[in-house]
Amino acid sequence: MISLAKARTIRNGLKLLLLEGKNPNQVKRDSKLAELRQQSFKSIAEEYFETRGKDSTELQKSHNRLRTYVYPKIGSMPIDSITSPMIASLVRQADEKNKGDTAKRVLAVVRNIFTYARAGGLVSSNPAEGMQSILKPPQKKSRPHELDITKIGKLLKAIDELDVYPPAKAVNQLLPMLFCRKVELLGARWDEIDWDKKQLEVPVSRMKISENGAFIIPLPRQANRILTKLRPYTEVSGYIFASERRQSRTRAYTHISDGQVNAKLDMALKAAELPPKSQVPHGWRHVAETLLKEKGPELIKGFNKDWIRVQMHHSPTGIEASYDKAQYLKDRPRMMQAYADLLDGYKGVEKLLKVVK
Repeated sequence: MISLAKARTIRNGLKLLLLEGKNPNQVKRDSKLAELRQQSFKSIAEEYFETRGKDSTELQKSHNRLRTYVYPKIGSMPIDSITSPMIASLVRQADEKNKGDTAKRVLAVVRNIFTYARAGGLVSSNPAEGMQSILKPPQKKSRPHELDITKIGKLLKAIDELDVYPPAKAVNQLLPMLFCRKVELLGARWDEIDWDKKQLEVPVSRMKISENGAFIIPLPRQANRILTKLRPYTEVSGYIFASERRQSRTRAYTHISDGQVNAKLDMALKAAELPPKSQVPHGWRHVAETLLKEKGPELIKGFNKDWIRVQMHHSPTGIEASYDKAQYLKDRPRMMQAYADLLDGYKGVEKLLKVVK
């Protein structure tokens, strides 16, 4: 309860505002907004992450990038005092210290925070917009992949013999034969499988290229066997490759991480007596593309190299990009089965490879 004297002071202040033709409520809102604009970049960034939860692996990585590259430079500054040159400076420093796309990701998270602040009226513009030109062009690098047939067979057998958490093993068994992007497979859910059609439907939310809608991955019989065996372990979670642990805050189910998949492949490389990191999950795409271009015509009747492009989920180039929307759903299953059989042959599972009719 306020004192009578203070109440009179407030009343007189309101009267003065009215005499000046000002709306007391609007003045109060403007004053509050001015206070908010003096909040530091760090306080707004922390609020931004609170609204999105902290259990996402990618959000945690973004948060760590802020702590490393951004907070030491602009974290304590009022958010509406930060300029584009300040952001450019810290992004360039991130680019100099690290290889890969660290600077790009730092810029992206800063831009997202300013978008959040602008929506709340804390800034009038986003100083991180339109700054992609300051980033160094990415250097294209080839992922390690093993193309020696004997070594491929040894590695595939070692993966089959892993005694590890079943979903982590299953991912490493499926990536070589499906040669899809790891992100397209890791978050897969059981309700995305059509068991009758023997296919997995990847939603737009998990796709790098999404202009053609959901992406269909045909499942050869070997993949169906692996998934059927895995189903009792994880079906209750909804995720095909569910993590052993639930999210700490919400207790919600989630899928296994990139790190778990990579670690199990490293174990298989060691068991197969192959050099460390001589194969990475993404490298299976290079293996499949090379082998299918070489052996596809002799294994599959009417083989078309465009089936490989679509299965790898690459966009057509040049003038083809404007009209080539073909998914080859009648032909890709034949290619996928032939390729899975080919890999089995390298493992010694099937001695004879026949032309697929």
